Amino acid sequence: MSMLTRGLPMLALGVVALTTPLAAQDHVGTGSFKWYVGAAGGATIFETTAQTDKAAPMGSAQFFVTARRTALRISYDEIFSSDNLAVYEDPTAPGGVQQVSFNNIRRINLLLMGVPLQGAFQPYIGLGVGWMWAYNPQVLGSPSDPVAAQEEASARGSVGYASGIGGLQWRFGKWALFGYYQITSSPDASKYFQGPTHTFAGGFRFSLGPSRETF
Repeated sequence: MSMLTRGLPMLALGVVALTTPLAAQDHVGTGSFKWYVGAAGGATIFETTAQTDKAAPMGSAQFFVTARRTALRISYDEIFSSDNLAVYEDPTAPGGVQQVSFNNIRRINLLLMGVPLQGAFQPYIGLGVGWMWAYNPQVLGSPSDPVAAQEEASARGSVGYASGIGGLQWRFGKWALFGYYQITSSPDASKYFQGPTHTFAGGFRFSLGPSRETF
């Protein structure tokens, strides 16, 4: 009995020694089943029918939820760019071409990402969809029907797209720092945005806690 009594504290110490490294691994692992909110900043490169590639600063608010090795990201992006021009064919406009000016560009993204590696540093890649639109476009010149021309300009400046993303994040505690590159598909010829957009950005996320019940 005395040997058993003396052995119990040693057994308890052994269990603690074994579980402590496992707990530490979980702390710096994938951050599975967590809610995150975050923000990012960077630059987006875009092109219109009247101007070549233009780089503009971009800010993003992001909502991020993780599973075991996947994550879902929903984000709202504001691209700050003034004095942009675009043109499109319009038989009712003088000369058959309508000019449009606009300032900022706005986007909503929905991306499903894979996080293949565990650890404090984690690369990730993903695919998704999104919607981009020119904020408050204004028709230029003297169209024969200003109201219809304004509606047409708004419709041609609104674009759905497919998107790909790749990046790297560094997790520590409830925080994560990250950087990424995102590319979108090209719109059809009826729009006044041309070609893909390219975004380079970095930011941070903060965990709000688990996204499911734990037992």
